[in-house]
Amino acid sequence: MRLKSNSRENEEKFLSNLKSLLDNPQVMIPECDNKSILCPIKKYQKLLNQGNFKKSSNFISAFHECKMICDDNRAPLMGIIKTNYGSVPYCKRGNTDETVLAGVQNYNNDVFRLLAFKDVVSKNISVFSTRHYFTAKCKDGPDISIFMDILDEEGINYKVSDNNIIIGSSGEKMHVKYMGTSFIIYQDFKGNLFYYLFKHILTNDMKAEINIDFLKEIDIDPDDYVKNNKNTNDFIEGAIEYKKRYVVSNNLYAIGDKIYTINDFCNELNIENNRLIELISRHGIYLEDKNVNKLYELLFKYDKNSLLKSMFNVDDNDIKNLHGDYKSQIEQLKKLIESINIDRELPEPWSENSSYLISIIKEYRLNGREHALSYGERHMDNYIKKAIYCAFTESMGENRLFMFSDNEIILGKRIKPYMDDLISGNKMNINELKNIIM
Repeated sequence: MRLKSNSRENEEKFLSNLKSLLDNPQVMIPECDNKSILCPIKKYQKLLNQGNFKKSSNFISAFHECKMICDDNRAPLMGIIKTNYGSVPYCKRGNTDETVLAGVQNYNNDVFRLLAFKDVVSKNISVFSTRHYFTAKCKDGPDISIFMDILDEEGINYKVSDNNIIIGSSGEKMHVKYMGTSFIIYQDFKGNLFYYLFKHILTNDMKAEINIDFLKEIDIDPDDYVKNNKNTNDFIEGAIEYKKRYVVSNNLYAIGDKIYTINDFCNELNIENNRLIELISRHGIYLEDKNVNKLYELLFKYDKNSLLKSMFNVDDNDIKNLHGDYKSQIEQLKKLIESINIDRELPEPWSENSSYLISIIKEYRLNGREHALSYGERHMDNYIKKAIYCAFTESMGENRLFMFSDNEIILGKRIKPYMDDLISGNKMNINELKNIIM
């Protein structure tokens, strides 16, 4: 037990309060709607009316200790009980439970007086204490006005609509049902509803229903909010993240706040590739919105090879040399596929010089004009290659004739019509070109 000394001024104030309590002990009896003849609160009321402070319970015994203190007219030392809502002082003279004793001695504090009924709530009775209410109920929940009074006393803004108490106004919202009263709490409310309720309610009933609109099909644990004093924003954010993880770990398919069947999920994303649908079916997927690229990034992490095979007509050998992240490897594969397709369209090289020609055309189709010009200039190492490069610069509209000899320019002009056909993909007589480029 923690102790602190009492100043004479505080001691006199404390003793005066105790004497007032003993003059009117009924002030500690809440209004009770319990119809049972065994109601413990009604029993307390009867004993206090009789002035009978014999030890029949901790509650009655507390009045006996208060009388002993007043008879002694001394309270130099005070004990301290720590609660979630502050420190509660009390003075002890016997064996009464300290919590109950502290509640009785703080009868004029509408929060701390609840401690006096610690033994009562074990009998399924709930006690409600605010500035305007001091009530005990055993069966039915309290009227909504009691909850409104608690929120008023705690300075919490709210409104009532369709018999719902609404707190906050923005962000995700959760629906709370407690003791028959419905609350709608928005994410911008930073406090914890039950922290304030339990400040004014002593009860064993800590069961509440809590639902969040986001992925409402997935249940959440209300105790994390009811019993752990987690602020509303953190609780809702945590619940949302939990639901996203639940989707993935339970092989569900969700976009935003809606869960889909595998077929509907793929329809929403316009996915018709059967190999890709089969791959998706192996994993739970959560997407913030209808972004198919995000889906591909997720599948890439799960099973890169299967994804790339389903998207492109490639095999493991094509994939093994890829590097970088999803986007980088997709671009590499696109280049590979494009390169394969270009190879199919272009003639097979028949000589070293023709290989140079084909390489320039391929570089142009894959990487564009500037890359092709740079490549061709770096690799023209003989008379015929220079003529080929001269023809390519002419096809590109480049005035680079100063780079070439007269003979190279003349040969280049012979090559240029075939160069134009190769660039545009037109049909041409390859044998004629073979006669020009050996």
